[in-house]
Amino acid sequence: MHSKLTAIIVLSVLAFGLFSPLALDGEDGLDRGDFYISISDNDGQRVDVTIGNGQTATWNLYVVNVSEKYLEISYETEVSDEEVSVIDIPGPMMLGPTGGDILSSTTGIVTIQVDRYAKDTSEFTATVTVRVANVADNTDFVDTDITFYVTVDSTFDTSGMFNKFMGYFDNPLPSPFNSPIITMIVSILLWMLIIGLILRLLVPILAGFLDKTTPDIDDREHFEKALFYLSIPLVFLLSFNQGLYIVGASNEIIAGFASLSNILYVIIISLFAWRIYVYLIASILNRFDKGESNSAIDMSLLPLFKMIGRIIIAVCAVSAILGSFGVDLQGILVSAGIISLGITMGAQNVLSQFFSGLVILSTRPFKAGDFLRINGNIYIVKKVKVMYTVFTSWENDRLITMPNNAVTAATIENLTENGLPVKNYIYFTVAYGTDLDKAKKIMIETAMQNPLVITDGSCELPGYRMTNTLNSGIELRLSYFAKTFDDTGSSAGQIRQAVYRAFLENDIQIPYDRLQIDILSDVTGKKRPDDNLED
Repeated sequence: MHSKLTAIIVLSVLAFGLFSPLALDGEDGLDRGDFYISISDNDGQRVDVTIGNGQTATWNLYVVNVSEKYLEISYETEVSDEEVSVIDIPGPMMLGPTGGDILSSTTGIVTIQVDRYAKDTSEFTATVTVRVANVADNTDFVDTDITFYVTVDSTFDTSGMFNKFMGYFDNPLPSPFNSPIITMIVSILLWMLIIGLILRLLVPILAGFLDKTTPDIDDREHFEKALFYLSIPLVFLLSFNQGLYIVGASNEIIAGFASLSNILYVIIISLFAWRIYVYLIASILNRFDKGESNSAIDMSLLPLFKMIGRIIIAVCAVSAILGSFGVDLQGILVSAGIISLGITMGAQNVLSQFFSGLVILSTRPFKAGDFLRINGNIYIVKKVKVMYTVFTSWENDRLITMPNNAVTAATIENLTENGLPVKNYIYFTVAYGTDLDKAKKIMIETAMQNPLVITDGSCELPGYRMTNTLNSGIELRLSYFAKTFDDTGSSAGQIRQAVYRAFLENDIQIPYDRLQIDILSDVTGKKRPDDNLED
């Protein structure tokens, strides 16, 4: 009896000695009081979220060490379905004790994505497991599960539209007319009919709102027809997309046609914007053109505004199409900026011509048909392009193309800018002793008889002045006004010829330089007396 009791006591002592270290270690083991975990915009470990097709949701995950231990943080994920995925979680991290040299807290990002073709459901879950382990003992760890309950807001939910006219009204027709295909076709036709009638009413109102003046009737009708015909494919695309929901098409078919439709939407809307823009700009310019006669704004600026509008609409359209496919436009803009810098450095002259052309087209210092004096030469403007300007010579026998940066850099005198009569001067020289009153009378009468000279009193009549005394004669000046600058050359030639004839008829001499040679040595053909050279 005593031996059994002794054996029990010995075994009890051994067991206490064996398990007592474990008990001591357990007192120093890791527990949830040594750290805390939180997630942004949420107080607990359950997160409810609604995410659309192909969209993502992101949270910040915080882990803080409040113990004196060194902790290792790691993460694992688990999803209930392939249509939901965790695409971003923090990496492993070691946290030091509070107040130590090593960081005692960490922040990471958790991102959940829903598949592009996922259907509406609230049964998807994604779990992120945060494992906090004691660095001193890898077997000493605590797992914390954060569960995300994902509700998919699917754009491909066809349950509410299946086999319903226009997506709203049930199909009560008997078989075989109650099939989804029939419902889809009827819905498309109804939508096109309804929208077509609405457009017939709204498009003329829109055209009248954009131009409250009295535009050209043909232009307005053309504009209205363009908007109406562009609306037909737009309405068809919209109704056909709805028709896919009516027939209960698969998500892949709906998504594929939607992607194609997005491109077509952008193209059609861009054409809409272009038509409206051109019509509006033309109406505004037409209003200025028919208003103040001296206004610098008229229909000749239409090509410039068209070019600017075309560039802006094209850039917006391309950006919208790329954005619909998820392309990072910011990265493209940065890359485009670098490329543009390189192009700018390598094509400075071309860009200078381009922007100089924009300046000329916008400020319009001259227009086609104007006479310009550039660097002492007379040119007639033929046409102004973005990169260059085309001139003809005054005699119209040469075609000159000048880069626009050279045009803007030159000093230009527009000789026909105001459209006013041009004053011209002709100089004559008569011999000393000439009757100046007679010369004056001849010059003025000749000018008065020229049909290109203005003599109706609207401008100063032809005038006469003695301007200089020269070595060979007296300089006289005839001044008069011609109707246009182009008339100054023709009228000057005609008047010079007529005055010359009149001077001859009235014995008025026109001096000119003469060279007289007098031979002072005698030429007899005999040998001079002082010539002692041998023959």
